Amino acid sequence: DYIVAFPYDSGGCGCEACRPWGSGGFLKISREFVRLARQRYPAVKFILGTWCYDVCDESEGEWQGLTQALANENGWVDYIMADSHFDFPDYPLRHGVPGDLPLINFAEISMWGRYPWGAYGANPLPARFERIWRATEGKLDGGLPYSEGIFEDINKVIFAHLFWDKNTNADDAVRNYITYEFGVAALEPITTAVSLLEQNYLFAEWQQSGVAQAHDLILQADTMLDERARKSWRWRLLYLRAVIDFELIKNNRVPSARCEAAYDELITISRLEEGWGHVTPRTQADRTRRAARERQGRTAQPPGHEAIDIAPPIVTGL
Repeated sequence: DYIVAFPYDSGGCGCEACRPWGSGGFLKISREFVRLARQRYPAVKFILGTWCYDVCDESEGEWQGLTQALANENGWVDYIMADSHFDFPDYPLRHGVPGDLPLINFAEISMWGRYPWGAYGANPLPARFERIWRATEGKLDGGLPYSEGIFEDINKVIFAHLFWDKNTNADDAVRNYITYEFGVAALEPITTAVSLLEQNYLFAEWQQSGVAQAHDLILQADTMLDERARKSWRWRLLYLRAVIDFELIKNNRVPSARCEAAYDELITISRLEEGWGHVTPRTQADRTRRAARERQGRTAQPPGHEAIDIAPPIVTGL
């Protein structure tokens, strides 16, 4: 039905003939990509990704170059897809979408704010998404679902709500999620805890009182849930996030035995025993298991697991 081309992640070229890549060599390759695809699937729609356009300190003019290129010839592109590790790109909001094409987003629900991004349990970010959604209000024609793991389950639901009903908001999505998954009895403490977890998501902005309050509210809610909800992986992801934050801030980011146990449960829930380093908790037990497997020659170390530190770094963005 559709194909997508991404400008970065998969590489690029900085030679004079291709620079700037996003509006130079990438467009040349994308045109050929579309031509080959439509030989086999004549009706296929093409989505041109703009991920990481002009993210350098000094703009290379990739957005402006794309606008100029599509002003001359835009019959080969059906949609422009835009988003960023940080705020939504300013260019299409301020200057319009290149080629006057429909704009969709690539919702960044996974990698923002912490690293490894799947290593701390649930990462609900409703206030952030509400702010970004309002900045793009009326300008998006939907989005491309994207996920790095089950840890951002709430975030998936938030964007599903926003795409489905533009008149809703992220807070309503969170409350609907909690009611459906965990029941109405613990709605208020969990809703408050989710807000606190987001406020303390960036390590550099941690507040001892907020982390402790979220921890207490989650423990309180745990006693109010029925057995089905309490044992569900969705609840455990929220519960373990509150535990990990509490233990790390209490111990100056050195994992306690309770924190290590929470990490191990996350690994089991997410089936990360052989997982990718960018989504795997940094546990001593995990390092020991992988070192033993390497010595036995049964498997190689996955990328991202080299020289792992036990304590999480302070990360305010990617």
